[in-house]
Amino acid sequence: GLIIIWWLTSPLKREIPASDQPLRCVVMLSSSQVAVGGDDKLVTVWDIGTKEQLASLEGHVSTIISLRFNPINDTLISVGNQGEVLTWQAPSYKLIHRARVSETHIKSVDYSPSGSKMAFLTTHGNIIIWKISSCTDDEGRDETDDCTLTGTDDFYWDSLREECIYSCPPGLVNDTTTR
Repeated sequence: GLIIIWWLTSPLKREIPASDQPLRCVVMLSSSQVAVGGDDKLVTVWDIGTKEQLASLEGHVSTIISLRFNPINDTLISVGNQGEVLTWQAPSYKLIHRARVSETHIKSVDYSPSGSKMAFLTTHGNIIIWKISSCTDDEGRDETDDCTLTGTDDFYWDSLREECIYSCPPGLVNDTTTR
């Protein structure tokens, strides 16, 4: 796979040969770094200016299909097509958490603007929301090693039935008895 970076204000572009396997996802980590994932089951972090590989993150058992970076707590989330969710702490890119989404056919992942939740979109059009626990102790000190996801889905939206299935917040519950 080839990473191509375009500057919006000029016709310049930079090409970085990143893998001999197909790439499936990309995320900008900063104005000078990019991460990619794909069929080789690796997340690789690249310096855009020097074209140097800065990190190769191992831990997935399947193709990586989605990446998101949370600048609020400097974490990178990678999702494999078998539902594995890995959380990496930047800039060291140490693996700090491993989880599995209840539905394995995940299409993409994103953070809430506050960084407190993650949303997963499935290939069936369902949305799964997870809460992210605090990464600080009671005195506000960083406790990155204890930064984890809650153990269960926050709620689950079924797009085919157009209703919330379980753990539904107020306003998302469809009362089928009144139809």
